[in-house]
Amino acid sequence: ATCDLHGAELEVVAAKNPGCVHLVGTVMEETQRTFRLLTPRDEVKVLPKDNCIFEAHVLGERVRLFGPAWSSRLPKGAPGPGRLEAWAL
Repeated sequence: ATCDLHGAELEVVAAKNPGCVHLVGTVMEETQRTFRLLTPRDEVKVLPKDNCIFEAHVLGERVRLFGPAWSSRLPKGAPGPGRLEAWAL
């Protein structure tokens, strides 16, 4: 299964850069390592996935997206190597 986040509203709930926390915006573009968000003030922010934990509303529920896991996704949801990694901010 794949997940297209274009048009989804994301909020940064944790980040290495404290200035990014509580930033909210609509996903304009997703690259391998970043999300490009349009904020309510019509500013474009580029956020590195490796440094942030995001939340999104999906079917009335808040879903937490761990940025480091999203930056290392393989195309079309292909399973990666059987190696477990601990992600820390």
